[in-house]
Amino acid sequence: DRELQALPGLKAMVEMGVKADYLTPEFPSLSYPNYYSLMTGRNTEIHQMTGNYMWDKKTNKLFLIGENEDSLLPFWWNGSEPFWVTMMKNKRNVYMYYWPGCNVEILGVRPNYCRDYYYYVSDKNFSIAASEAIDVLGQGKANLAAVYYERVDVEGHSFGPWSEQRKNATRALDKMLQEMNLKLKVRNVQVTTLIPRGAG
Repeated sequence: DRELQALPGLKAMVEMGVKADYLTPEFPSLSYPNYYSLMTGRNTEIHQMTGNYMWDKKTNKLFLIGENEDSLLPFWWNGSEPFWVTMMKNKRNVYMYYWPGCNVEILGVRPNYCRDYYYYVSDKNFSIAASEAIDVLGQGKANLAAVYYERVDVEGHSFGPWSEQRKNATRALDKMLQEMNLKLKVRNVQVTTLIPRGAG
């Protein structure tokens, strides 16, 4: 909470809404099992995304965290239904930017729009995507717009959770959230904003 006081963008969002005190990570406590639990609402043993690196004995295919063609095969993702598939099945329009799995046909469904995931999107590209997301929401083209930002996670894994690199990444995200909040206010776009964090 001390760090939150120095982050006006996140602080404003907390003051306008709610913040969880903690998150109990899924087991195993790895990125993709936790990510897919958040996206599907299911535990690992149900959604079957059991690791960041997996091998399928039947197909001899590998799932590797990051950009890997075989990781885009639907059978890795079909263990449960992520929220964007549920929305599409309910005739809602979904736009996703850099979101892992949005470029996969999951249970026969893709979002209306997906800007493919790639490792470590620049702050500039994230900011552009967030601006486009606000535009499609404001124009009524999308019922949901989701933008994935990986820099905080990458810096935390590389340098540690208390490192200056991770703190700088969080400050950069906060600056972009301030810009996003201002644009929402100026455009008078009423949205619900969620910022999930998958590691607890």
